[in-house]
Amino acid sequence: MNVNNDDFIYEVSDAVHDSLEGTKPQNTTTITDIKTNNNLTKIKEEEEEEEEEEEVKGPQAQNLRPLIILFISATAYVSGFTMLVPVIPRVVNQMVGIEKAAQLVGTVRFTNGFITLFVNPALGYASDVYGRKRILLVYIAIILLLNCFVLFAVWLAVLWVLVVALSVPSMVLFPIYLASASDMSTVQSEKTKNFGFIAAAVGLALIIGPAVGGLLGSFGTFYPFLFAMCVNIGNWSFVLLMLPSDSPLQKQEKPSTEVSPVNRVNYLQKTKNKLVSLNLELRGIMKVYPYTLSLVFLIFLTTFADQDIFDTIVLYVQGRYGWQILQTGIFLAWTGGLMVLWLGLGLPLALKFRSEQTLVLLGIWGLIFGHLFISLSYRGWMLFPSALISSTGALIQPVLQSMALSIVTPEKYGLCLGLIHSTKTVSGMIGALVVTNIFAYFINPHQFFYWPGTPYLVGSFLYLVSLFAALFIFHFFSVKD
Repeated sequence: MNVNNDDFIYEVSDAVHDSLEGTKPQNTTTITDIKTNNNLTKIKEEEEEEEEEEEVKGPQAQNLRPLIILFISATAYVSGFTMLVPVIPRVVNQMVGIEKAAQLVGTVRFTNGFITLFVNPALGYASDVYGRKRILLVYIAIILLLNCFVLFAVWLAVLWVLVVALSVPSMVLFPIYLASASDMSTVQSEKTKNFGFIAAAVGLALIIGPAVGGLLGSFGTFYPFLFAMCVNIGNWSFVLLMLPSDSPLQKQEKPSTEVSPVNRVNYLQKTKNKLVSLNLELRGIMKVYPYTLSLVFLIFLTTFADQDIFDTIVLYVQGRYGWQILQTGIFLAWTGGLMVLWLGLGLPLALKFRSEQTLVLLGIWGLIFGHLFISLSYRGWMLFPSALISSTGALIQPVLQSMALSIVTPEKYGLCLGLIHSTKTVSGMIGALVVTNIFAYFINPHQFFYWPGTPYLVGSFLYLVSLFAALFIFHFFSVKD
C-alpha cells in the first residue's frame, strides 16, 4: 500500500513537473507575441496618423500630378482645334468663294451644335460607366480619323468630305476633362480650384493654337492640318501612358451594366420616372426661380449676338483687309490673350470693388462699342484696339452663370447648368445661320448696299437690346426683392 502511494505520489509529481516544463516555453512565447503585436499596432497607428496629416496638410500635392496631366492633355486637345480656326475659312473660300464660304460655315456650325446636343450627354454617361480615360482615348482617336479625312479633303480639294468631317463635333471632350478633375476631390472648394485649373488650359490654347496655326498656314494651308494631327497623336499617346485609369472616387460607384430582363424593366421605369421628375423640376424652376430664367434669357441674347465674331471674323479680315493666315492667327491670339487676362486677373479684382450686375453692364457696353468700331474700321490695325474694348465682354457669361446659380438650391445646380448649356448651344446654332447669311449678302460687292461690317453693326444693335433687357431685369427683381 505504501509502495502504491509512493508510486502515485511520484507519478503526480512527475506529471506536475512535465506540465510545468511544457508550459514554460508556451508562456514565454505568448508574452513575446503580445509584445510584438503591440509594437505592430503602434507602428500601424503611427502610419495612419501620418497619412491623415498628409491628407489634411496636402491634398493638392497628391492631386497635382494627375491635374498637370489633365492640364497638358486639355491644352493639346483644344490647341489642335483652335490652330485650324484661321485656316479652315480660307480653304473653303478658295474652293467656293467668300459668299458661299460664309453660308457653309454657318451650316457647319448649325450641324455641329445640333449633334453636340446629343453627343455631350452620351459621352458623359459613357464616361461614368466605362471610365474617363477610355472615353478620352476613344474620342481623341475619332478626332484623329477626322483629321485624316480633312487632310484628304484639303489635299484633293474635295469640299463635301471637308464639310462632313467638320460637321462632327470636336469640342465635346472638355466636360469629360472637368469631370475627371472633379473626381479627384470630395471637397467643394478643391473641385472649384480644379475646374479653374482645367479652364486655364482653354485660355492658354486660345493663345497658342491660332498663333501656331497662323504661322504654319503662312507656309501653306496643308501644314496646320498635318501638325494638328501630330498634336492629337501625341495627346492620345500621352493620355494612354500617363493618365490614371480611374480616380478613386469614380471607382467607388459605377452604374450597373447588367442587361437582365428585370434590370431592363427597372431601367425603363427609372428612365420614365426621371423624365417625369425632370418635367416637374423644370416647371418648378419656372415658378420658383423667375430671376434665374430671366438671366438664362439674357445669356441667350448675348450668345446670339456673339456669333458674328465666332463665325465670320476670319472671312471678314481676309475679305475686307486682305489679311493672310499669319496676320489672322496673330489677331486671334491677341483676342484670346485679352480674354484670359480679363478672366484670370480682371474678374477677381473687379469683384472686390464692383457688383456682379455692374460687371455685366460693363461687359455689354464694351461689346456695343467694340463691335461698332469693328464695323467702322477701314484699316486692319484698327481691329486691335477695337478688340481691346470688346474684350470686356469676357466677363458676361461667367458672371451671368454665377448669378443664375446664386439663388438655386445645390441639388438644382446640375439641372440649371444643363439648361444654360442647352440655351447657349441653341442660341449659337440659330445665330450662326443668321449672322453668316447676313455676312454673305453684304460682303458681295455687286449688291446695292455693300458693307462687309454689317454683321458687327447688327451685333452692336443686339447688344444694345441686351443692355436694355439687363437693366430691366436687374431693376425689376431688385424692386421686387
